[in-house]
Amino acid sequence: GHKGWYMDTTNWTDFGLVSSKYGVDVYFCGHVHNYERFVPYDAPSGQADFASVSADKGTYTNPKYMTTIVTGAPGNKETNVPCNASLATITAACTQNYGYGYFQVFNATHAHWNFKTAVPFAGQSLRGSSVAADFSDDLWIIQNNHGMRE
Repeated sequence: GHKGWYMDTTNWTDFGLVSSKYGVDVYFCGHVHNYERFVPYDAPSGQADFASVSADKGTYTNPKYMTTIVTGAPGNKETNVPCNASLATITAACTQNYGYGYFQVFNATHAHWNFKTAVPFAGQSLRGSSVAADFSDDLWIIQNNHGMRE
């Protein structure tokens, strides 16, 4: 998709209900020029599924809600967007650096996502700390409950 559920004033109620009902596991979008991965989250209800998230936030096991990944960081001459501080509690990873992602489905229950930095911006920071050139984000989604959810 183009936009995520938290961008601008888009109403995600209908999309959220349909994606939850039919078991959508991952939603990839862009619009903002950064990389951001969220914990499984249901925008219409405002509920996050922290129980499915591993301690290192690198594995989501049987998440109740869809995972949103913003992949707007492939490169652009426009201004890059900083990480959204108001969403920090449900943000698993974020960077303003250019990069690329790779999504691989291994079987009916396991999928893997990896994002890697391509080129860092000199002097940029991520929530007050220096952004490393080798930023990488790694996620396994293990979903044994595909299909319609209540």
